[in-house]
Amino acid sequence: MSPTTTQPINRVALAGDTHGLAVLLEAVPKQRIGCLIAAGNRPQYIEPLEAIAHSLGVPLLVQPKSCKTNPDAYRQFLSRFVDTGCNGLFCFSYAMKLQPDLLACLEGRAFNCHAALLPRHRGPNPIQWALIHGDEQTGVTLHQMSPVIDEGGIVAQLPVDIDDGDTWTTLRDKIDTAARQLLVDWLPKLLAGAQPIHPQESRQALSNPRLTPEYPRIDFAAMDDRQIFNLIRAQVAPLRGAYIELSESERLYLDHYMPYEDVAKLRQTYDKPVLFPANFC
Repeated sequence: MSPTTTQPINRVALAGDTHGLAVLLEAVPKQRIGCLIAAGNRPQYIEPLEAIAHSLGVPLLVQPKSCKTNPDAYRQFLSRFVDTGCNGLFCFSYAMKLQPDLLACLEGRAFNCHAALLPRHRGPNPIQWALIHGDEQTGVTLHQMSPVIDEGGIVAQLPVDIDDGDTWTTLRDKIDTAARQLLVDWLPKLLAGAQPIHPQESRQALSNPRLTPEYPRIDFAAMDDRQIFNLIRAQVAPLRGAYIELSESERLYLDHYMPYEDVAKLRQTYDKPVLFPANFC
C-alpha cells in the first residue's frame, strides 16, 4: 500500500463529459474547483461544458485530440492547466488519456472513477464489455491515475450485480448510483489528503479494445445463444445495435432488448448462409 496521506488538494480540476461532471459536481465543493477539462475528441460536449464552467466562474480547458500531431496546442493546454493552480484532479466519464506530463504536475493527486471492478475491464466501453463477457457482477472503482490507462492503485470499489433483464443503459444507471455513493464517500477524504491506495492485482487484469461499428456482428456459427443475448443487450439504443448480415449490402440491426428465450427463434429465422459474390482476379 502507498502512503495513506499526502498534501491536501486545495484547488481541483474536474475532467469528464456532461454526464461525468454532473456526478463529480455533487461531491466536490464548488469553491475548490479550479477548472473543468473537456476531451477534444468529443466536441459535442464542449458547448454545454462551457456553460457549466461559466456558471462556476472557472475556465474550461479542451485537451487537444493528439499531443503528437498538434504539439503547440497541447503545450498551450498544459500551460493553461498549470496556470490554474490546481494541485489535484478528479475524472469521470472522460474519453481521452491524460498525458504523463500533466499527471506529473499533480504528484499522485489525480483520481478516476472507472465503471468496472478493476483490474477487470480496463480500457474503453467497460459497461458493454461486462455484458459481452457474460459477467454476473461489475461495479465502480475509484483509482489513482497512472501513465498507463486504468492501471493505477485502487482507492475503493463498489460492486453492482448484473441481472438478465439489464441492458447497457440500465446497467449504466446502476453504476451511476454506485459511483455517486463512492465519490460522495471518498472525494472529501482525497481532498483532505488521504490516499489509502492498494496496487491492482495484475494477474487478474483484463483489457478490452474500443468497440467499433463493425464489432457487434451476430455470428450464429461461432456464438451460442447466451453470447448472442449478451451482445444484443450490450448494444441497444441509443447505440445502433448488434446486427445480422443478411447480404453483402444489407444488415438487420437489433437495437432493443431481446429476452434470452427469444434468441433461439432469432437463430431459427436468420441462421442461414450468406452468399457473397465471388471475387475474380
